[in-house]
Amino acid sequence: MSDKFPVVVTGLVTNKGEVLIGKKKEIDDHPMSEEWHLPGGRLEKKEELQEKVKNKISEKTGLEIDVHQLIDVYYDEIGDILRIVYHCESEDREAEAADNLEEVKWTEPERIGKELGELENDVLLERDAIPEILRETE
Repeated sequence: MSDKFPVVVTGLVTNKGEVLIGKKKEIDDHPMSEEWHLPGGRLEKKEELQEKVKNKISEKTGLEIDVHQLIDVYYDEIGDILRIVYHCESEDREAEAADNLEEVKWTEPERIGKELGELENDVLLERDAIPEILRETE
């Protein structure tokens, strides 16, 4: 058994006061299968963090984004991953689900706790920096 774990970059993408979330397709043995979450993806060797989050958001939603700031870095015990979260912004709202997403939608920051899947909600919204950015987005 390896003591290494994956690194995931995630984008908290905002536009006109709302946050983009995606619903993962049904994937066997995936902890977020069929749950709503912030889009992102695993980092591969030699990938640059901000470029990776831009590429993953584009790949999964068709949106071009600007990366504004690093929000948080933490170990996600549930997914056994190191998660890096960036605040990003899109000028466009015409997102379309692709890759491993079944659906995407924009939601109001005050509703995000009701919209996200249980795993994402339990970990992500307990972090101090995430709710702070959501309040600024409102």
